[in-house]
Amino acid sequence: MGKNHLIYIHIGFPDLDSQELCDSRLGCSGNGLCIGTKEDYSCACFLGYEGEMCQHRVGGKKCSQEKSNVLLPTMSNACTPADCNNQGVCVGTRDLPFCLCNLGRIGKYCEDSISSLTNTDPTAPITTCSPSDCNNKGICLGTKNSFVCACQLGYTGSRCENSKL
Repeated sequence: MGKNHLIYIHIGFPDLDSQELCDSRLGCSGNGLCIGTKEDYSCACFLGYEGEMCQHRVGGKKCSQEKSNVLLPTMSNACTPADCNNQGVCVGTRDLPFCLCNLGRIGKYCEDSISSLTNTDPTAPITTCSPSDCNNKGICLGTKNSFVCACQLGYTGSRCENSKL
């Protein structure tokens, strides 16, 4: 009879609760999403801003209130940071919010910790989702069993399958 061997692989996540998350208003000049901790972060700039800390307006001009912005219309019912948990950033409307979660957080409203994705069976592999899980160049975040798609501008739906253009 052959011998059974147990191989244990530990996939570690940083102790996110002991680190302070970066603040988008301070770290990214209020013009982008801050991803990471106060000590180690990067900025994903909002449309119309660029630079390492989203400090530069694209084209260097201020938007005119008189001109209509077809891509980003002013919405009176836009969602707010209060619509997301754990310092998530909300984009969309109050009726249809979409939360962009900080490092270590997942869920529709950033309510869960990434540690909830870990499998209690140490022999089971964790398979991350792939770009093909989302349509129209959407960005897949999570695992094959539990993921969300961050859609490109102009697309909606759980898998970015609907075009708004």
